Amino acid sequence: MPIHITWENEEKTIIRHAYEGKWTVQEYYELIRNNYKHVDSVNHIVDIINDLRNTNQLPSDMIPAIRYAIKNRHPNEGINVMVGASSLIQMLVEAVNKTTRMDITRVNYVENLEDAFPIIAAEQKRRAENPDT
Repeated sequence: MPIHITWENEEKTIIRHAYEGKWTVQEYYELIRNNYKHVDSVNHIVDIINDLRNTNQLPSDMIPAIRYAIKNRHPNEGINVMVGASSLIQMLVEAVNKTTRMDITRVNYVENLEDAFPIIAAEQKRRAENPDT
């Protein structure tokens, strides 16, 4: 499968979805199901890194799939950091986020994987200091 899921740390607080080459919308739906299983396996918030550096295409029928992912996000999902997302992907995600009125999905965009970790660390610190927000 050209989309892989891995835990980024032993505490299982960060999960990475790595996209490679060409992938289909069906594979994206499978990713959502697998992500749910991973997040279900722990009892805390899990922040997500979507690593798009090794793909440059987007299936044509992604808008309903993105809408599905936003509406069906796991209650323990934290922020989402997209690494290497093209401007088209950024535009689609933001447009679907606005049209579904699901602004609970906080998405950050960075160019390099290394840049994702400080954003997540700051968010985890914020949550630890303000657990009710």
